[in-house]
Amino acid sequence: MKMKARRLIGMWMLCMVVYAVSAAVLCDAQRTRPARKSGTALPTKPTPADGQIRYKGIFEPVNYPDDLDLHSVFFASENEGWIAAAHGTILHTSDGGKNWQPQVGGDPASAEAAVGNLYFLDRRHGWAVQSHNLLHTSDGQHWTRTGAFPNGGQVDYAFTSDSTGFYIVGFAESTLQRTTDGGKTWKPVANCAAKMQIQGLMKNVGCHLATIAFPTANVGYVFGVGADSLFALKTTDGGATWAVSVVPDMVPGNETRFNSFFSDEKHGFVALHDGKLLVTTDGGQSWNAVAGVRVLAPIRFADPQVGWSLGGYYSDWSFTADGGANWNTRNLRFPTAVTGFSFPKRDVGYVVGNHGMVYRYHIVPEDYKVANGIDAPAMPGSNVALNSQLQRIKTDVAALQVKLGAAGGSMSAGALTSSAASTSASSGTAAGTAISAQPADNSATAGMAIPAQPADSAGMASSSDTGMGMAAGAATPTDTGVSASGGDAFTQDAAFTPDTSGPPSPVIQSCCAADIGKLQGEVNSFMQQVPAASGQFRNLNLVIAGARMVSDLFTKAKGFKDAFVNLKKSPNMQSASAALQDLVSKLDGVGQTLSSGFQNPPPLPDLGGGFSGAAGVAGQAFSATPSDSSAAGASATGAAPDASANNDPKKTATQDKVKEVQDKIKKKLKLPF
Repeated sequence: MKMKARRLIGMWMLCMVVYAVSAAVLCDAQRTRPARKSGTALPTKPTPADGQIRYKGIFEPVNYPDDLDLHSVFFASENEGWIAAAHGTILHTSDGGKNWQPQVGGDPASAEAAVGNLYFLDRRHGWAVQSHNLLHTSDGQHWTRTGAFPNGGQVDYAFTSDSTGFYIVGFAESTLQRTTDGGKTWKPVANCAAKMQIQGLMKNVGCHLATIAFPTANVGYVFGVGADSLFALKTTDGGATWAVSVVPDMVPGNETRFNSFFSDEKHGFVALHDGKLLVTTDGGQSWNAVAGVRVLAPIRFADPQVGWSLGGYYSDWSFTADGGANWNTRNLRFPTAVTGFSFPKRDVGYVVGNHGMVYRYHIVPEDYKVANGIDAPAMPGSNVALNSQLQRIKTDVAALQVKLGAAGGSMSAGALTSSAASTSASSGTAAGTAISAQPADNSATAGMAIPAQPADSAGMASSSDTGMGMAAGAATPTDTGVSASGGDAFTQDAAFTPDTSGPPSPVIQSCCAADIGKLQGEVNSFMQQVPAASGQFRNLNLVIAGARMVSDLFTKAKGFKDAFVNLKKSPNMQSASAALQDLVSKLDGVGQTLSSGFQNPPPLPDLGGGFSGAAGVAGQAFSATPSDSSAAGASATGAAPDASANNDPKKTATQDKVKEVQDKIKKKLKLPF
């Protein structure tokens, strides 16, 4: 009896002491809590009457922590990129700039020549120029010297594969050289010269080549200037042969530096040194000046709709959200001149300059604040409707799997489970057997739910400073003729037939008529959206990879459609089982192509400095995300959880002290528990 009373007293004492110690430690932690870090969204503004949170763009510093001049930047995805810099340095990040690691050099006092002119085909194959040498990586990590550039790589170059590349040599009268061995050796393939009539006399005129653009591996352009005229060299056979055309009286004076960009084989831009922007919609046969814009820096498009031009001491930032038909300009006051930028995704970009300056552009709520941040207009979200359509198809396939299994099919319970996570329980399928339902769209910026754009719109995200709002499918002004769809080559395919009509087999009809009918509707809708989405959202940061992706997507989508037709026609349950497994395989292949080709990787977790925008607002709902929205990883009822919550040092200290007191009491009272 005494032992029992002793235990009860000991338990009571333990509870009282633990409570007192915990309260004291927590109060102390509360008193000494550091100020909220910059880079979090402060809930200072009430939610608007319409319930929609307003968004803005922001350039946020993710600087390299050393006084190093940065010359060139290239991001192969929204999170992984490289910077070429002074003192023989190449830096790499895989977390959106939170951490930078030197892959080459890294010593700010080194006497090595600067590295610049980064160029990547994908995340593994890239090049850079150091003095008269060409550097190359084939794994994205290790760099080697692969060849020499006669004039130090001061003029443009490009690669269309790991072995084939092109390089401009010379100034007054340039030649185009080609390599087929990865840059080890080069051979001339074209000269910039033409016969022209000048002041009534025929003259052989040479030109100065300045810029290269390859929208596909086979079709490429090289531009130069001579006698106040624009010279265009074009190839349609991968660079083996080139045709020269001249547009007279197009260039005011002899330009020495300008740049170009093509979104597809027909639609392209040339930006001259005086700010004039020229556009072609017919593959270079004719050119027109875009009215009302001065583009003074290189042009980059993330996809056929959204493009930037940014650079120079005054940092004039020109941007378009309708394929280049209309442009807006802002003057951004960075701490130093912009020496390069990369635009891997329509709502993510990177800007570099001297003294280690790196700024990351992304989309945040309007009340998001960060030290040294630069507010900017918000680019439209990449709401690829194919992703949400794919989710619905996977849910329908999962339901059909259960129905066929119940009808006596030979499928095992887990035979058709996708490699990704299972569909949510709300789909009504059995746990462990469901085809995975991917997020409706992986395009949200770093864990934040960006409001879904309407399917037919590419208007700017809500912000008072955007000044834009053109619909993606709207007719473009006649003075430019720019196609918002991205070009005929990417919006139609003669062999691409989305129709899956035809009655199902008797065994499928008797088993699953309603389910197969619903799935057929989803499949037809998906197939009809493939051409338009490919034209609007394909990756132009890795332009050749984006062109290949479109071809791959068409091929895989056709294979998926054929697999569905085979399932409909299955003569028995055994063949239906095999056909359904083939359908799942084809479906996964389509999903992988969408994920890689449209540059929609999973969002980053909270990086501590607040890149994610949503991560710093515990429990705050940004938007109720519809099924076709661009959210990824963010809850419709609250922000993404803070990844560092489980590592709170004060919380850990509290737990340690409580445990220490518990152990002392147990030892003192000799408690058996």
